[in-house]
Amino acid sequence: MKPFSDLWGAPSRTGDITWRYGVEGGWQRQSSRYSYGEETDPPTNISASTAGDKFNGRLYLDALHDIATGWKAEYGLTASALGAGEKGVRRVDPRVGLAWEPVDGQWLRLGYLAESLEFTTPTLSPSGVVGLQPAQVPVDANGGVDTLAARWDAEWTHRFFTSVEYQHQSIDEYFAVVPSQNIPVSIAEGISDRVSATGNLALGGGLGVSATAVRTWSENQDAGTLTYRKNMPFMPSWAGQVAATWVNENNLRLTVAGNYLGKRIEGGGVKLDDVWTLDAGLTWEPFDKRYSLEFSAYNLLDADFEISDGVPGWGPSFRGMFKARF
Repeated sequence: MKPFSDLWGAPSRTGDITWRYGVEGGWQRQSSRYSYGEETDPPTNISASTAGDKFNGRLYLDALHDIATGWKAEYGLTASALGAGEKGVRRVDPRVGLAWEPVDGQWLRLGYLAESLEFTTPTLSPSGVVGLQPAQVPVDANGGVDTLAARWDAEWTHRFFTSVEYQHQSIDEYFAVVPSQNIPVSIAEGISDRVSATGNLALGGGLGVSATAVRTWSENQDAGTLTYRKNMPFMPSWAGQVAATWVNENNLRLTVAGNYLGKRIEGGGVKLDDVWTLDAGLTWEPFDKRYSLEFSAYNLLDADFEISDGVPGWGPSFRGMFKARF
């Protein structure tokens, strides 16, 4: 996929409201090829390919409202389009949130977020509401996810912070592509309930540690699928992370993390074992953070796991990225 995009956005302030608005547009050039064969008599061979350019565009408006001391609200609306003509997809996604600080260092947040079209091109549009971010769920171009989220953020001391969050998600047109498999996993309807707890401790000298635990209950509500009334595919019941991060005054950040992926099922209902992986990341942002150089390493200990039945996961993998801000 090769994106071509133009971005424009601007913040402004009117009284107690900070506005963010913008227009983004671009084209995606995409090609795909599908082939399938069986050693039958006579042999079965099917192949198909597609290619073409698609327009994508986004118009967004967001308002952050300082209602009163200890009270904030945020309202947003995003209109998206993918493709043109009768086959094009157009969606309007609202979001609204409220945050309240009853005592210093204790924030209660509540929000509703609708998400549908996700483009691979960069975006300047806001991705959450009053600090709430929805858990990412893959859906196709005609689908979407409605999220109701609540979180309690607490600063107990200047070194110790915690957060507890709950999310309920209604999923429309779930769509997951599995490497090495020709047929994607598609589910018309599903729901999930997710509870997470995180603790962060600053040890001093730029060193901090954190731990996160996530419990998810989900259900496939598509009666025409193999996993009807079971968990949503690839959604683990348990997940978590323990991590250590070191930062210094030169905008250098190093993180080493142990990530846990719990037991889950794949699209056909086969159970997949849980796994721990060791990952690391190094980020350097020199020249007043105008540039960013990132190095990431995944599954450093080469843990064995499957991403689907018979499809092995990745071994030790490495990625580098360079960003420039203008």
